[in-house]
Amino acid sequence: MTTVEDFLDPNKINIPESLYQETVLSDQFSRRDTIEVVWLFWHLVASWNANDKNKEWSYVANSQFKRITTDRKTITKAKQYLLENGYLEQKLGESGRPIKKLPTEDKPGICEQWKANLTDEKQVAVTLEFKDSLGVYNKHSDNEEMCRYSINVQNTLNVKLGEIGTYIEVIEPQIKTHKMRTRIRNAARVLHHKSGHARRGSKVNRIFSTFAHAPRITRSCFQLDGNECYSFDMSSCHPVLLANELGDIDLLERCYDDSFYQELMEITGTTRRKSKTYWNIYAQGPNEPEWWDNKTRAIQDHMRVYYPTTFNHVWQEKTEDHKPFSQYLQNLESGIFVDSILRQIKEQDACALTVHDSIVCKHCDANIVEEIMQQVLTETIPSGRFKIKRDDLSKGVQHCYDASNNDSD
Repeated sequence: MTTVEDFLDPNKINIPESLYQETVLSDQFSRRDTIEVVWLFWHLVASWNANDKNKEWSYVANSQFKRITTDRKTITKAKQYLLENGYLEQKLGESGRPIKKLPTEDKPGICEQWKANLTDEKQVAVTLEFKDSLGVYNKHSDNEEMCRYSINVQNTLNVKLGEIGTYIEVIEPQIKTHKMRTRIRNAARVLHHKSGHARRGSKVNRIFSTFAHAPRITRSCFQLDGNECYSFDMSSCHPVLLANELGDIDLLERCYDDSFYQELMEITGTTRRKSKTYWNIYAQGPNEPEWWDNKTRAIQDHMRVYYPTTFNHVWQEKTEDHKPFSQYLQNLESGIFVDSILRQIKEQDACALTVHDSIVCKHCDANIVEEIMQQVLTETIPSGRFKIKRDDLSKGVQHCYDASNNDSD
């Protein structure tokens, strides 16, 4: 049984048992530090795959590999070994060469698409002697005011060891995928050891932080500066903001009485959480591509019949390219939650973090935060047809897991 100390230990990583056995016994590696480079190489790609939960492949920059070691020969040898033995795959183009992506500020150097294999094989915990596993995570933070504020608040997070223990003993055995277990564990370790980041997107003004990317289960295992937390969410955020912008009274009312997602649940035959996912695919993805399934098409048909104002606008905005419209929705949200709500919270000397369209704050700051949210949203949506939900994160990891399974969000 994994202990809480092992779970949070920055020098322990989980890797496939076969990778451990083969590298330890292999004649190719005579030094333990070289073997650890191989392990971390696999772990890095597996972590990126886990963080990018909607994609099979992830772009990894060569600058990330240099965080493991600056020795190019060792990197090349590790890459070759992992590829030849089936532990990693690299996506190739028609020419047989890697598909490369232009670098960005937080990922300098060439980015290539990678995938870690054998993630569902039995994993073993290995203690590193020469390398620091936290070094493989993205530590880039913007120097912009709200990012500095967010990283400072994020660094006051305290882990609740009892909740981590409950997760290890009760919940982790019930989580089926290695990818989700990896996301939960890695986020907890990075937040616990203050190695997280906070930055604005290059085209979207959301704050992308370690806390925002962490699974909800991980967030429920932390306090802010020794204080329990509340989460304040705006119900049906993107549909409400879109309906308000377009003056679609029917959609706005259905969101306000909480029946819009009920409609989507009925026509897709899925849970509330999954129906939100299908709506986001429809609203932010391309117009009716071949890869859409019947559930997404059913939502599109429903919008066309019952909410023609919104449907026509969304269709027109995505005719040439869907990405600008998706970015527009996210920027609409970030303008409210980051540049208005979070900024005013900061000016009140309160502590809070954004998780895109929600705010997490200390219990003692709850009234201030709720008042600011109410004021800003009323200015944005003069009709007042919006709802703010308060969730008590002090209920712990078991409550969070049960709520997710019951699809109460």
